[in-house]
Amino acid sequence: EIDKNDAVLFVHLCGFAWNIADIMPLIYETNDIVYASRGINFSQLSHLDDIGLISYQSLGNYGLENIPKNLIVHYYGTPITLTFKEPENNTLNSGSVKLTKAGRQLARISDSSPVEGFMEYVIDRWVKREGLAISSPLKTQH
Repeated sequence: EIDKNDAVLFVHLCGFAWNIADIMPLIYETNDIVYASRGINFSQLSHLDDIGLISYQSLGNYGLENIPKNLIVHYYGTPITLTFKEPENNTLNSGSVKLTKAGRQLARISDSSPVEGFMEYVIDRWVKREGLAISSPLKTQH
């Protein structure tokens, strides 16, 4: 069982979730304003970890491996194509949070909504820190 405050917090977390092979909240720097605006911080992430909805690595990051040169991901229905430098075996840093099995099931039925400016935040990070080329119907960045 989950209480109301935990449910609201989890829905806020899900606003940062992208569909990258599965539902994945992309939490990179917990002190960034984009996360603070939804009440997501070290303490709240630790709590969601304690109640079994996420795995949280405060000092590390999760990553996706063996990614091909091009990968299509989605943020609330908006497709984004990621183009990596190498033809295969690429890695994508997915941040410090991973949903547990229970968290994935709950995320699918949560009534979350996109966070204003978050898609641009992630795209900017992917371009500047990961060296990816990004294309989408909305805009193209290199």
